[in-house]
Amino acid sequence: MLTLNCTDPNSTTEWEHEGGKFEIGLLPRSIYAKFMGVSAKFSADAEKMNYEDLIEAQMNVIRWAVKGHSNLAFSNGKEVPFNTEETEIGGRKYTIVSDSTLDVYFATNIWSALAIKCSGQEVSGDEGKAQDEAS
Repeated sequence: MLTLNCTDPNSTTEWEHEGGKFEIGLLPRSIYAKFMGVSAKFSADAEKMNYEDLIEAQMNVIRWAVKGHSNLAFSNGKEVPFNTEETEIGGRKYTIVSDSTLDVYFATNIWSALAIKCSGQEVSGDEGKAQDEAS
């Protein structure tokens, strides 16, 4: 008898980028549909889509998919805290990445490679650097 190996929706994987480690989980299905729709709209109608909308969609994918990080420090050596906040959608509570943590990812120019990884795509070292340098 064949058995279908299913993915636990609460599972996470660890991804390392330039020394930092990120714990990445799956997007809830309702959130995935919402943000992948924005990405598809951008691809289909790029000249009418605002670039800021795409960045916002990428940051929201990070907000929902990243479950933790380690090996991140400010230039003074102080560890970057992983701050979260609670939100509720459809009567269900979720813990998501806070604005203060997103601000660090954005300021450090790791957000683009992280968004690609969180959306389920593979990021090579060179591709991640090119994405970050373009931002």
